[in-house]
Amino acid sequence: MKKLLLSLSIIFSGILMSSFLFAAEEADKATFIVHYQNWESDYTNIGAHAWGGTAGPMAKPTGTDDFGIFFKYENMPVQGELGFIAVKFTDTENNSSQDWNGKQTDDVKIKLDDFAKDQTHHIYVFQGAATSATNPAYYAAKNDKYNLLLVYADPANKYEENLGVHMWNSDADPGWGEPAKVFTKGGSHTAISEIKVAMISSSNADLGMLIYAGGDENKKTGDVTFKNAIGEETTAALGQVGVAYVYSKGDAYTKNDNVVYSVEEFAREAFSFRLLPMGRDNQGLLTGTYAPRPNQVFVETSSNVANPVKDAVDKEAATKEVASWFTVKDSAGAVVKIKEVQFNAAAETLNKFVIILDANLDNTKEYVVTFDLKLTTEDNKKASLAIDLDKEAPVISFVSPSEIVGEEEGDRIIIVEWNKKFDQNKFPGFISTDDRDGDLTKLVFVPKGEFSKINTNVLGDYKIVLRVEDTWGNVTEETFIFRVQKVK
Repeated sequence: MKKLLLSLSIIFSGILMSSFLFAAEEADKATFIVHYQNWESDYTNIGAHAWGGTAGPMAKPTGTDDFGIFFKYENMPVQGELGFIAVKFTDTENNSSQDWNGKQTDDVKIKLDDFAKDQTHHIYVFQGAATSATNPAYYAAKNDKYNLLLVYADPANKYEENLGVHMWNSDADPGWGEPAKVFTKGGSHTAISEIKVAMISSSNADLGMLIYAGGDENKKTGDVTFKNAIGEETTAALGQVGVAYVYSKGDAYTKNDNVVYSVEEFAREAFSFRLLPMGRDNQGLLTGTYAPRPNQVFVETSSNVANPVKDAVDKEAATKEVASWFTVKDSAGAVVKIKEVQFNAAAETLNKFVIILDANLDNTKEYVVTFDLKLTTEDNKKASLAIDLDKEAPVISFVSPSEIVGEEEGDRIIIVEWNKKFDQNKFPGFISTDDRDGDLTKLVFVPKGEFSKINTNVLGDYKIVLRVEDTWGNVTEETFIFRVQKVK
């Protein structure tokens, strides 16, 4: 009887095994292409450790594309998971030579049951990705939609709980004030512990959105569109993926110069903390790090830092902490004492500061301002920059009468009739501008002395001086001549 049962058991097991093999042979299949992006675009010796289905380690990528590198896994069963780790290989000819100290992601577990059979699926993974119970850490494009892969980084690591997007021409347009919470943690960097990513798909190629936390006061961008992400000259196609990168410049920021379409520019702006040099915005206003006055230094950082004052119980101590971030020294290393540091104490994050000094800077010297959060962790931010001092004098330009406009100093001659009362309308018109102070016309004067007088009763040339001084004490003088002569 035992032999019979054993025989039946063997037969039954054989039937099960055959059924299993048949089922495995008939399992639905698909091709999966995993695209991987390193934030610095450095793919030296980067391969993929993979498991599940037919996947295995690959010391070399299948190829490269505009996103980065990619790995192709064919004839994968549409069930279970495809595991993926971007990792360095010590021997690119040997698929089993992974350097586990060179991991660029943790386990990324792609659920294959979510994909259609007999198709090629494109999946996107970023450096620092790690799958968890609440975070898939991979982003799949839909073949029958237009896809916008949206990457958002706040260098201050301050992400509101209500952070999301407002969309239009999407398959599900949420109302204004109700952000679609599409973001998950897509990766990380040594400069930013969490980078948000979302794949947003739509049946409409005019898909657009903005990042915000529910109101105008916390907008992070202006309009971000699928067409801008793929390039205006590119014809949109179903299944296509456009990538837009955004780095935060604070709240209510809609200029959109923080929206870029290359990872190189994104990495430079989002991860490389530095002090911005002096420049001008689209309206011609000064920006960056410079000294508008001898006792003031404006500082602008490339990325935001968390504001310790906003939620502090001891506001005074927190304000002193912010002031402690700054040091000003001259070229000999002497410290210039800081009286106070002004900033927007109500803001969540900060990147603009006004340093009030205890003494005036000397524009014949050189000075450096240093910013240092003084953290002992890798989150510390430190940078230095030479302060742009005002060493340029204002300009005085004559605008009337026409005979002296544009003429050299000795040729600026205005005829005044002899033996007549001086006509005040003879005094020339002029304007004065300064690169820092703007319009100084009202501050132009004729200094007392030899070159300030005219006597219409005495024939001859009378040299007149105009003088103007800017905030930094830079002085400009221009001259012209009143020529007293007999008029026929």
